[in-house]
Amino acid sequence: MRKTSFAILLLLSTTFSGFSQPVFKNDSLYQPLHTSLLRKIDSTFHLAKNNNFEFRLYVSHPKMIKSQFFILTQKNNLWALRLFEKRYKFDDSLVEISVKQNGLTKLWKALEQNNILTMLDADELKDKDGNGIDDVCYHGTHYFFDLITIINKRSYSYYCAEGLSQKYKYIKEYKRVINIVKLLYRHCNINSYYLK
Repeated sequence: MRKTSFAILLLLSTTFSGFSQPVFKNDSLYQPLHTSLLRKIDSTFHLAKNNNFEFRLYVSHPKMIKSQFFILTQKNNLWALRLFEKRYKFDDSLVEISVKQNGLTKLWKALEQNNILTMLDADELKDKDGNGIDDVCYHGTHYFFDLITIINKRSYSYYCAEGLSQKYKYIKEYKRVINIVKLLYRHCNINSYYLK
């Protein structure tokens, strides 16, 4: 009887822990980013609703005259990834790029290892003297991150992380941003040249 009870408890704990969603601190000042683009993507490509968790990464490449929008979602313990690309150079087109759906749990674990849930905003970073970071960087790439659950929401952004990671080697956040983007690029078969 004792063995049976233990087995039932083990099964229940495994079941409930299997449906755990990422946890992060809520930002009371949260403002959704790129709402007009999101509306356009949703009206054209019909985004999934009522997700348990949603991670969005918007990457803007001034040199390439295009931007990318990654949306990684979790619902009922199942992960899904979608990638959209907006091209400005000739026709202002918006397209969805097919990406593989296998390996997303492994991808998320790798993203978590780079502090994706607790990353500081670039404005919060300090140099060795305790001063704000001088992030003047012309024609650099912008990275905008959104984390969303039913209860909590937060966003943070970085600019020219590749260049600033070389200038401020002791600030780990820049390297983590690059790692996060590289993980997504590798999964989606995108050339890392776009990080420049």
